[in-house]
Amino acid sequence: MGKKLKFLLHINEAIEIMSKNIRIELKEEKLQLIDALHRIASRDIVSELDIPFFDRSYVDGYAVRAEDTYGASESNPIILKIVGSARPFSSELVINQGEAVKVYTGDPLPRGADTVIMLEDVIEDGDKIYVLKSLGKYANVAVRGEDIPRGKVLIKRGNLIKPKHVAALATIGINEVYVYEKIRMCIICTGNEVVELGAGDAKSILKKGLIFNSTGVLITSYLKMLGFAEPIYMGIAGDDKKSITLLLRKALDLCHVIISTGGAGPSEQDLTIEAIEDLNGEIAVRGIAMRPGRPTSAGVLNGKPIFMLSGFPVASLLGLKYFVLPSIEKAIGISIPRKIVVAKLVKRVANAVGYTSFVRVKIYRCGEHLCAEPIALTGSGTISTILDSDGVLTVPPNVEGFDEGQFVEVELV
Repeated sequence: MGKKLKFLLHINEAIEIMSKNIRIELKEEKLQLIDALHRIASRDIVSELDIPFFDRSYVDGYAVRAEDTYGASESNPIILKIVGSARPFSSELVINQGEAVKVYTGDPLPRGADTVIMLEDVIEDGDKIYVLKSLGKYANVAVRGEDIPRGKVLIKRGNLIKPKHVAALATIGINEVYVYEKIRMCIICTGNEVVELGAGDAKSILKKGLIFNSTGVLITSYLKMLGFAEPIYMGIAGDDKKSITLLLRKALDLCHVIISTGGAGPSEQDLTIEAIEDLNGEIAVRGIAMRPGRPTSAGVLNGKPIFMLSGFPVASLLGLKYFVLPSIEKAIGISIPRKIVVAKLVKRVANAVGYTSFVRVKIYRCGEHLCAEPIALTGSGTISTILDSDGVLTVPPNVEGFDEGQFVEVELV
């Protein structure tokens, strides 16, 4: 194995390779609906009911037959007899020609009615109303199945369950759903220079040339935020193969996916790849043409994917978002939603052709549009470039850059 990164894959090629080489087997489990938020549906869920279940009124007023209102106006009112109220609901309630039933918003229409006339369009007089307006069929009516028709797929297998799905499933009375178990992801950090939070006074730690493990915290917290992943932090391995190998063995027993930070670059101190090969693992991706994060690599160990990210926090986060997660999505057929906005660039962004570049940008309102101000293209370890940004602009490898004033898509982070 050569140490240098001689040939860099495009990121889409790397995703394709990993998605074909990895095997992630997730078990199915049943959860209460309220506990299923941000989990991945393991089955299509199809409505077996029409919602609304009956034709219902959109307004307060009177349920009538549309044909009984034809020709009605303020100068030529039509008189209808009130024969009851929809409350309490009775499936036996029926109206005939020349009759009306009092209804309120959301009430089912009595049999025979096909229209609701609003209170303000009638004059009430004892047991009769004077209709002042002509109405067509189904005016002010929510027709049965208009909201959710029977047979509608409410959520597809592999999709993330959002609050809107929870509301729709609750509407048809579903209280339990089948989801995939959480994807267990082990995080291993490497480097003699990396120390855990709480290891000592910050000033004295930094004076020694050591750094706190912000990358491990960042990756762990980001995965936890997703909801469908269960990050398991394994700790820091020193710059020796024995320590790295020990944590890799433990991770294989615990997780579906292994993520390491640091130890994937071309230097003599980067030993993660050697440790993987010593365990009979295979390296499938050795370096990606992406900025930042060029050393990002990946392989397969005992059939499980291991993704090797930069030790720098910014590059590791971008590697996670744009390489690790898309590879998992493609491999197991899930869909992770992303929030995209269109914004106008306030200054030009240049790109090295052949590389996919991830530019951190700040988003703000400018007139009728959103504007995107580039903060940084480089800076793998400059945490302020993600702290001060709102999103990421992806510049494809075949594009030299984007011009000032050009409208671009930005993924919010």
